[in-house]
Amino acid sequence: MFIAVLLLAACSTDTVYHHFESTSDEGWDKEDTLTMQTDEMQETGTYELTLDVRTTEEYPYQDLSLMVEETLLTSKAKRLYPVTLQIATRQGERNEEGLAYSEFRRELSKQYIRKGEKIRFRIYHKMRRLVLPGVKDVGIKLKVE
Repeated sequence: MFIAVLLLAACSTDTVYHHFESTSDEGWDKEDTLTMQTDEMQETGTYELTLDVRTTEEYPYQDLSLMVEETLLTSKAKRLYPVTLQIATRQGERNEEGLAYSEFRRELSKQYIRKGEKIRFRIYHKMRRLVLPGVKDVGIKLKVE
């Protein structure tokens, strides 16, 4: 019985949206904006917004600068989140471990969202290099607080 309760608790989640977009195998072009959109929120409440980034060993820099643009489609409210992730130390050691890639996670905000609201996310890189190798996937996670 105890094991069944643990399994049931492990399966329950407050995540209402978690989606990744992949970049091109040739690299993430500065002109390529990754776009994601939620369905309507099923309940009014406070939500935690998190950015997930997966990189490979091909990523050549210590830091990765991104911009996350969030638009609430019903209310037309817009927020911009500039994000800088430290991918490696100055000695070149990667900060996160993974099997095929490294994953980096950054909480962006906790915010009140009304039932019925849809949210669009646009993400682009702010690096000087036009085509950025080694960024595999970029994702957004939204969960009820």
